[in-house]
Amino acid sequence: MTRHPAKPPTPPDIVVVVALGLVLFGLWVSGTGPLAPPSSLSSAELGRWMHQRSPIEVALALVRIGAIIVLAHLLISVAVAVVARTSGIGGLGRLTTAITLPPFRRLVSGMAGVGLGALSVATSTPAVADPLAVVTSSISLTEGANTGPVQPRGPSGSVTLARTGTSTVTLVRPDDVDGSGGGLATLRRSDDLATSGIHGDGHEQPQTDSSVSSERIEPTEVDHVVLPGDHLWGLAEARLGVILSEPAPEETVERYWLQVVRANPQLADPDLLMPSEVIHLPPPASL
Repeated sequence: MTRHPAKPPTPPDIVVVVALGLVLFGLWVSGTGPLAPPSSLSSAELGRWMHQRSPIEVALALVRIGAIIVLAHLLISVAVAVVARTSGIGGLGRLTTAITLPPFRRLVSGMAGVGLGALSVATSTPAVADPLAVVTSSISLTEGANTGPVQPRGPSGSVTLARTGTSTVTLVRPDDVDGSGGGLATLRRSDDLATSGIHGDGHEQPQTDSSVSSERIEPTEVDHVVLPGDHLWGLAEARLGVILSEPAPEETVERYWLQVVRANPQLADPDLLMPSEVIHLPPPASL
């Protein structure tokens, strides 16, 4: 490295470094709520992190992380350049650029690819005015024996999907159960609906004995066609919820998620599902 006459830092140099530092600090403290990064880079944590956010929120969170990386690299480069000019070491800036630029480019390119993938999923998701209308025409439930056809929706908007033995599986709007009118429609079994006062056809019925117990559905193999926005963790969690008739603990979901990953070796990346792919959901090995 060659030495040049040392020059003190100028006010513009200090202003640029301080401005970059403030912007970087602002982006760093904004990482809360939907913009919060995943707590680890494990496949299970990344799948859970993406499942808890919409594609737009995933893309914005990745843009924030990418902006932090770009600003950090720019701040380091400017600071090293100021130090090099102040100390008179001319090659310090070029050496820093040669060491940090290649991995920086690879990291930014990878994050840009993931962000564009999330945005493409968000823009390709069809706008559906009434999800129950789609359910009536497209859902096929093959759970056990004696499965009947999809029945027309009741007055409150619930749709009977299938009957298995003495139980009926029904898609129920949230306002059918608690009057909230918001959130996602959920699958409910007939014995669950009996305890909540909602009949399978959407009519109110008298409350029954709260001691009625819901038996688990016999696990079977299911092939799921991926829809825009689907994640492997979410599919595993939903499948266990149908089998158990209640939300599954996180540890159980993680074990079944790993089982689903092993049952689908055709997936190049388990965290990135493309619409129209067929995912094999085997029976849970243990519950």
